[in-house]
Amino acid sequence: MDRLNFHIAFLLTRHECVIIPGVGALIVSGAKRKQAKYGDVMMPYGHSLMFNSEITDNDGLLANSIAREKNLGYREALECVHTFVDDFRNRLNAHERVLIPWVGRFSLSQSGKILFTPAPNLSCNAEYYGFTSVRLPLLSELSESYSTSRRRIKKDDDVIWIPINRKIALWTASVAASLIAVFFVPSSLNDYTHTIQPRVASFIPFPEKPASVSVIPAFEEVKTEQSAPVKIEEVRLKSAETSAVQPVHGYFIVVSSLATRQIADNEAKRFLSKGFDNALVRSSDNKHRICIASFHDRREAETFLRQFRKNNPEYSKAWLLVDL
Repeated sequence: MDRLNFHIAFLLTRHECVIIPGVGALIVSGAKRKQAKYGDVMMPYGHSLMFNSEITDNDGLLANSIAREKNLGYREALECVHTFVDDFRNRLNAHERVLIPWVGRFSLSQSGKILFTPAPNLSCNAEYYGFTSVRLPLLSELSESYSTSRRRIKKDDDVIWIPINRKIALWTASVAASLIAVFFVPSSLNDYTHTIQPRVASFIPFPEKPASVSVIPAFEEVKTEQSAPVKIEEVRLKSAETSAVQPVHGYFIVVSSLATRQIADNEAKRFLSKGFDNALVRSSDNKHRICIASFHDRREAETFLRQFRKNNPEYSKAWLLVDL
C-alpha cells in the first residue's frame, strides 16, 4: 500500500488529475500566490489540491504507472490497485484516518462522505521547492530608516555636498544609454527584416526549434518520461530505398521502442507492408520509436488509438506521443 501512495504522489507532479478508482479524483488547481499571514510578507507561488468523490471511473493512469515500475501486465497492475482500494475503504469504514504522504489525509464523515485535508507539503508543488517568503518593509519603516541615516551625517564632517539638478541627471543618463546602444549593439537597427520573425495565429503554439519531447497519456496508457532538450529526427519510410522528412510536431501513435535505428527501420517497413502507409520512425535520446500514424488533432489521434488497440490486441500497450 505504501508503494501505491508513492505512485499517487508522483503522478500529481506530472498530471492535473489522478483518479483512485472507486474512491475519487485528486485535482491540482493552477498555481497562485499563497495567502500571506501579514500584509508585508510576499509568499511564493503554489498549487492547491482538491478531492472530488464523484469521479471514480478508472482511467488507467495509476495502473499503468505500477505496471511500468514492476514490469507487470495491465491486468496484474489493476489487481494491485483494487487491493489498495479495498484496504483504503476498509480503513475508512473502520473510522480510521488514511494518510497519503505529500498528498493529504482522508476520513469518513457521519453521513458516509469522504473528507479530504491537503498535506502542508504537496508533491504537486515540487517545482516550487526551495522558494521562501520575503518580507517587504513598510514605507513608514523606510522613511524612519532614511531619516536616521541622514541625521548621522553632519554637514560639518568631511562630506562635500554637491547639489545636482534632477533634470540634468536624467538627461545625462539618457545620453549615456543612447551611446551604449549605438556602439555596443552588434546588429544594425535598420536591418529589421532579419531580426523580426513572422508570427502566425494558431490555437496551438509551435516553437521555432524543437525544445523537448513530453508524453501525455491517452486514456489507458501514460508515459512519464523526463522532459529534456533533445534533437528530434523524424523519417517517413516510403520504401526500402527512399525516405521523407516529416513535421516534428503533432500527435503520434507509438507501438514500440527499439534499440537501434536499423532494427526500427525494418520494423517500420513491416508496418508499411501491412497497409499502415503513415508508418515512420522517430529517433530521440537514443530511442527509436515506431509510429504507425500521426495527427494534428488530438481527438482523432485518441479515437484511432482506441480502435487500433481493439483491432490489434498484441499492441494493447500502444500509446500516444504528443510533441507540440
